[in-house]
Amino acid sequence: MERDGADAVLEEAQAALEASGSWGPADVVPGVTLSGEREELSIDGVEIVAHHFGAGHTDNDVIVRVVEANVIHTGDTCFHGLHPFFDQTGGVTCRGWSEVVGKIIELCDGDTVVVPGHGEVTDRSGLEAQRRYLDQIWESVSKEVAKGTAKDDVVAMTWDFMDGLGFEQVRSRAIGAVYDEVVASGG
Repeated sequence: MERDGADAVLEEAQAALEASGSWGPADVVPGVTLSGEREELSIDGVEIVAHHFGAGHTDNDVIVRVVEANVIHTGDTCFHGLHPFFDQTGGVTCRGWSEVVGKIIELCDGDTVVVPGHGEVTDRSGLEAQRRYLDQIWESVSKEVAKGTAKDDVVAMTWDFMDGLGFEQVRSRAIGAVYDEVVASGG
């Protein structure tokens, strides 16, 4: 994977992380808000495109693309190699999350560096794995709902696609959130 411009972006992110201990609320309030699905910004001559593709992990997910470096920061729309955290208080929707990840995949080429919200830096394949997880959990839970399996029983289940992922402690939460969504959708 090509890392030319990505190294500089990662260094800047590390510097921001180190400085963040001294930040107060005024330091982190957004100075720019998105007025639609896409907002182009130039920060110190660096072209950045912010995207909001709708509700996924939450209803306010923003994906940031550093165009020249071919880097995409997904925020929490990608949990690479980990069970994703389903935040029901934040407007999570499994079907919407899958669609959002699909739109991020469309932004990628073979050299795109993908910085997930959680997990190792990856590429397009990490996003594809995230989307497969979301589609498979929806399908698996939907089958159980159709059979009339009680929520507590479904939440205790696991499927092969879930094997070997980190954040095991949130697996049951993911299943429970999808169960609620499937039931609410009538599916």
